[in-house]
Amino acid sequence: MNRSANTWMAYVFRLAASVLAAQLVCGQEFRGNLSGQVTDPSAGVVPNATVQAVNRDTQQTYTAVTSSAGGYYIPYILPGTYTVDVTAAGFKTQVQNNVVLQAGESPVLNFKLEVGATNQTVEVSAAAPLLDAENAVQANVLTTREIENVPLNGRQVYMLLGTTPGSQFLQTQFGAQGYSGTRAWDVSNNYTLGGGVQGYQQFTLNGTNITMQNNGANGTWELAPNVDALQEVNVQTTNYDARYGRSGGGIVNMVMKSGTNQYHGDAYDYFENGDLNANNFENNLNGVARQNVHQNQFGGTFGGPVKKDKVFFFGSYEGYKETIPFTTVTSVPPAYLRPQPGQGVNFTQTGFTIYDPLTTFCTTPGQTISNCTGSLLRLPFPNDTIPANRISSIGAAILNLYPLPNTNSGGLQNNYIANAPDKYFYQQPMVRVDYDTSDKTRWY
Repeated sequence: MNRSANTWMAYVFRLAASVLAAQLVCGQEFRGNLSGQVTDPSAGVVPNATVQAVNRDTQQTYTAVTSSAGGYYIPYILPGTYTVDVTAAGFKTQVQNNVVLQAGESPVLNFKLEVGATNQTVEVSAAAPLLDAENAVQANVLTTREIENVPLNGRQVYMLLGTTPGSQFLQTQFGAQGYSGTRAWDVSNNYTLGGGVQGYQQFTLNGTNITMQNNGANGTWELAPNVDALQEVNVQTTNYDARYGRSGGGIVNMVMKSGTNQYHGDAYDYFENGDLNANNFENNLNGVARQNVHQNQFGGTFGGPVKKDKVFFFGSYEGYKETIPFTTVTSVPPAYLRPQPGQGVNFTQTGFTIYDPLTTFCTTPGQTISNCTGSLLRLPFPNDTIPANRISSIGAAILNLYPLPNTNSGGLQNNYIANAPDKYFYQQPMVRVDYDTSDKTRWY
């Protein structure tokens, strides 16, 4: 597979468009919501308290003010790790660190304030136990650590779907003449998610649908993101809400990493050759040397700030090159059937009788070939040999371009083993840009 520079640009613009579309189309919303209630030591509600959620990596800030019932609601929060603090007159400022918000979640985070001055702080560093009380989605989240640390042949993230409860990869035929399914360009709908219907799962990236819906390939992903570029993979199997549609199976909601206020990235190169591989059976049988295999999967990620606390970028690239010498058994003419200058070709060893086309005659007396009502017959070449003057020099030159037999069969069929290299070349760039449009976003 060879993807040109035009495809590079197509991916870049497509991903950029996806990021923008995800902010505008609520039907495939991947951002989360945060809500809860703020109370005092006697469990009384605290109105007009300021609740602020700050992204640990980008410092993007979301702000809300509690209602008369002490409740707050912050919608459309990008997945990530947050520090949430609450301030109210007459109470100590309470800070909750390490609040992890995953894709599409709507957890509840309540606060009980202590009486004191606002310049006094009560800080909790342990991760807060969050309950998603707004929906009954059964989700299984593959985190960055799980995605990057689990060995993946071909580094295709979808091979991890079978590790989630109730999900199964149904493909059984593998190999050079069958199906691989482990590399980034391999697509398949041979999955069931959460016991759903095969071919009806839906795949999204940053809230944008990347599922094929035509040509009989329903429920098949269109691209497989570089695993180093993924922040999380959220596999939803049952009871997902109305924001997700067109699925009779499960939802695979992926989130690409974003840039932060610190430059960060990685690079990798996985190389495989056949130096330690055994030869295959056909080659060994016929004394053909082992053919080498070359596989090179390489790439990296890089992200950081364009403007601190305001504009961030994150990009990834993955390339894949592979040469596989597939063994093919075919038939070629032996040396004694190859015309030499000034010599005829004798077919006696083949066991076939060769007939002269110029001797065609009609078996019915008095009739010509054109109006023959009987049978048309030909006479064999003398000594079963085509004379040199009846052999085309052009045809002889073409015939001699074929390789000589290299097997031990000694026959006319299946007498040549060819190790023809099959080459794959794939590359996939992806870019994400985040822009915080205001210093703070307030939700009342």
